[in-house]
Amino acid sequence: MRRSVRFALAMAVAVLQAGAVLAAELSSADDRYLESQYGATGRKAALKMDPQGRAKLHDLINDRSLRDYSAVRDAHVADFMYDVLKCTDEQSCAARVDPKVAPGRVVAFRSCDACHLTGTAAAPSFFKMAKSGAPDAAQLQKALATGHEMSPIHLQPDDLANLADFIRSLR
Repeated sequence: MRRSVRFALAMAVAVLQAGAVLAAELSSADDRYLESQYGATGRKAALKMDPQGRAKLHDLINDRSLRDYSAVRDAHVADFMYDVLKCTDEQSCAARVDPKVAPGRVVAFRSCDACHLTGTAAAPSFFKMAKSGAPDAAQLQKALATGHEMSPIHLQPDDLANLADFIRSLR
């Protein structure tokens, strides 16, 4: 009898742990929301998050108390995404950032993140830029010189190339 009770308890714990792992993943509805709002799939965004972060993002997207207040929900999700993508804890960020695009990430967060990290009505997110065919350094230079709300912005050629590499890495 004791053996069957232990087995039942072990199975219950295993099921709860599996449920916790599944709950930490983003749903297909979460993916559709992130795609429509930011141009990022949840899978791409979730790569930068631990299971608790993914669970928090899922909860923010699906907060029932904000169902009738989508603008408020969107602001909460954008704030959370900003914190995750900005990744101010350099020790934990180092493990998440591809060293090949780290210099471009520095340029992006130094010069562009206020509008392009999560996007605005007038400025596409880095993810949307990547998805629509990430610009190369020459295209970025032209856009920053004339066709940009913040124009003119002057970046060094290396910074432009690094920024283009970073944006492409978000595909």
